Amino acid sequence: MKPSFAEYMENELLKDPYLQYIPYFAELLPKGGTKRDQRVERVKRLENWEMQIRYLTLFTIFTKRKYKNYPTTKAQLMWFASVYNTGLQHTQEKIQKNVYSGPLSRFLIQKIPLQRTLLLVLHAGKFFR
Repeated sequence: MKPSFAEYMENELLKDPYLQYIPYFAELLPKGGTKRDQRVERVKRLENWEMQIRYLTLFTIFTKRKYKNYPTTKAQLMWFASVYNTGLQHTQEKIQKNVYSGPLSRFLIQKIPLQRTLLLVLHAGKFFR
C-alpha cells in the first residue's frame, strides 16, 4: 500500500462528517506538524497491517458510495481491483478501461472460487456505511 493512497483516504475521511469521528478511523487522520512529519507518521502506520486494513476498509466504503451496482460478487471484486489500481478520483469511464487489465483483475478471472480474504475485505465496508 502506497503512502499516496493512504493520504488520499485521509483527505476523503476529512470530508466525511460522520466517519472522521469514529475512533477506528480517526486514528488515521494526521495529527498536525509539517507535511514531512505527517508523511513519516503515515509511513509508520502503513508498516502495521491492522492500519492497512483500516485504510482498505475506508476504500471499500468510499468505493461503494460512489459505485453502487454490481451484477455479481466477482464483478464487484473486479471493479474494486480496478478502482484501487486506477484511483478512486478517476472517472467511471477511465476505471472501466482497466477492469480486465489489472493484475488483481486477471487473478480474479483465473481463480474460482474467490479467495476468502478478498471477500472479507470487500464486506468489511458494510459495517461502516
